[in-house]
Amino acid sequence: MRLWLVLALSSAGTVALAGAPARIARTLAALDDLERACSKAESQGGQGIYLRIPLTVERQVLVELDSQAEGRDDILDYIYQSSLRARAAIEAGAEPRRPPVPPAPELARLAFREGFCHEGDQVVFPLATDRCPAAVEPFFARGELRRSLPALAGVSRETWDASEIARIHAADPTSRRVGWDRPAGGFVAEGCLISLDHPAIQRAIAAETSRALAAWPAGTRPLYLSLGEAPFYTDYSELSRASFVAWLKGHYKSVNTLRLVWGMENADFAPAMLPAPDQAGATASRWCDFAAFNIERFSEHTRAAAARVRTAVPGSALGLPPFRYAFAGSFALSGVDPEALAPALDVLEVSGASAMETDLAFALAGGKRAVVMPALTSSAAHLIPQQLHGCAAARVASWPAEPLASPQAIREAELLLRNALDARRLAPQCARLARAPRPIALLYSRASLRLAPPWAVQAAQTPYTRELANAYQAARCLDLGVTFLTSAHVAALRWADVRLLIIPAAHAEEENVVRNLMDFVELGGHLVIVAESFVSDERGREADYLERFGIEAPHTQRPSYNARPRPDLGGGLDDLVAADSPVTDLVPAPGGFLASIQRPLRATGLRQSIKVNVSHQLLAAYPDGTPAIATYTRGKGSVTYLAMPLAPDDLAMVLRIIAARAHIQPLVRLVSLEGGPGGVECRAVRDGSAILAYAWNTTAHSRTIALESEPTAAATDLMTGNAVPARTDKAGSLLGPLKLGPGDVALLRLLPPEPKVR
Repeated sequence: MRLWLVLALSSAGTVALAGAPARIARTLAALDDLERACSKAESQGGQGIYLRIPLTVERQVLVELDSQAEGRDDILDYIYQSSLRARAAIEAGAEPRRPPVPPAPELARLAFREGFCHEGDQVVFPLATDRCPAAVEPFFARGELRRSLPALAGVSRETWDASEIARIHAADPTSRRVGWDRPAGGFVAEGCLISLDHPAIQRAIAAETSRALAAWPAGTRPLYLSLGEAPFYTDYSELSRASFVAWLKGHYKSVNTLRLVWGMENADFAPAMLPAPDQAGATASRWCDFAAFNIERFSEHTRAAAARVRTAVPGSALGLPPFRYAFAGSFALSGVDPEALAPALDVLEVSGASAMETDLAFALAGGKRAVVMPALTSSAAHLIPQQLHGCAAARVASWPAEPLASPQAIREAELLLRNALDARRLAPQCARLARAPRPIALLYSRASLRLAPPWAVQAAQTPYTRELANAYQAARCLDLGVTFLTSAHVAALRWADVRLLIIPAAHAEEENVVRNLMDFVELGGHLVIVAESFVSDERGREADYLERFGIEAPHTQRPSYNARPRPDLGGGLDDLVAADSPVTDLVPAPGGFLASIQRPLRATGLRQSIKVNVSHQLLAAYPDGTPAIATYTRGKGSVTYLAMPLAPDDLAMVLRIIAARAHIQPLVRLVSLEGGPGGVECRAVRDGSAILAYAWNTTAHSRTIALESEPTAAATDLMTGNAVPARTDKAGSLLGPLKLGPGDVALLRLLPPEPKVR
């Protein structure tokens, strides 16, 4: 405890004294009363570690509190009032009686298996921290979750100066990576950019990696090793140009073949053929080859680095964060394709910034790799949702993440500890829900990512990835699991549980992918295609894919786009800005199955004119009466085409109706009672004879909801341990109401009625 606090207490006298000593004395007295209330509740079976969260955090606040700190008196008053509230809740029995919390896991005893952390046969969720006070240690996993090993670059910013790589970089100009019109990003930092095509640099990377491994203390091993920070690799040096020429010669038998494929009369096996970003639009096929070369080079380098580490440290799990550019226009420019890197890794690291990123990672993990969040933010508001989407472990660098110098910082510190216990206690249930079938998918189109429009190749989004995000927002609110199918999944006929596939403005695709999608429909799958999709092949050449799906779009009106530079984000994540983007109301057709929607559908952005024939059913029209949404049956499945993208809430209504017609029904259905229909995610899965279900309010506003399910005898919110009201008849049960604050999660276990004895 700070000396000023001890001295103040020694002269405080009674709580009635005025000034700071009296404020300190009453605060400590309130904490002592809370301590006694916690001890009494524990003796009566209360969940002590939860009850002690305010006590633990607020005592730490006093340890850190400075006598000269601005707002010190406000902090003392907050602790006093908080202690009174916590004690009153305990004494009134208002504190939830949750099931027991398992002991903090020991990371040395854990292993990754089937995409999750296991201790023996039990799924566990370790939340680790590098630094925390001793009083807080029971809230976190014991041991080291992640150790950073810069095996891709050989060095970090901290070790650069004394490295052999720095010596080579200073002495040999050909070892330096060259950008196009800005720093080339990553590897290692601005001013020390290395070329992976330089032989001496490659040898030095291997040597520095071995040196770093040798310096580690014997007998210590983290749960996994991270091979580096979020990478970005593009190089326009002479060595890189020579490598591109060698790559071209390996893929094309002659210059004539190259010219034919590229459509360039002056194409040659020459260094000048390596295209810069401003040349992306000149010849799409040339840019396609650059993207393939750039991604293959970095993927091969990653595989080699991983192999070196596996040889040096057998049995180690290896990870990398490959998703920073996964939805960016600079996908090809970054050299980082998460799908290409995944086979070399055991852990896919995510930022935790969005559930969409985690769902993509979980899809690429395929049950063979774990998804880990190594840099959890202090609030931990999305910890449980990340688990529900497939995250297997998380790390926070330190607790507290910031000084406990404000009521908000104190509340966030308490929330993190509470969520840490919830995540540990509910790990098996969250994993069960994450593994549940996901019948809705979005196409993660490799060709559309590599062939970003020329004005978007340095941007954070493209029209395709913007519509991908909108479609994801719609699909996640259908009360059904949503995932991603990549072009490679489709090419290999790996459909998993998918029955409804959304193609969100994927403008380019490969021939075999389109052919397999047609078979998917013939065999009973349902396709929803959003304009502008399937207009070219993977090299940007015009294709008749859309006509094969029975759709003709003779005219397309596109918005104007431009990229606004964001040098603060490294030059590869510029803002994408749309201009003259029309907004239109689409009117549901009276005879179509969207007629039940009693209002116009909001559409914005690109607008197409489409032709409808006798095999189509018109579902919605533009204000002038021309077709905007049409559907038709093909084989055992169906194709629905949207000639103009819809707002996420409106797209969700359309998808919900299509899913119901395809007999894709949720196990539990969400009913919105207050606060609007959108923004609450709901999933459910059978767990033996019971049902596990969750509802997550993803909005910034409170929502009051209920859940519809099959007949249920009892329902419990596993987050709080409280029973959930249930009204049951022969048709089913209505559970709730449940009030969810912003970011709140309810996780329910539904028990079936006892079988009737005859």
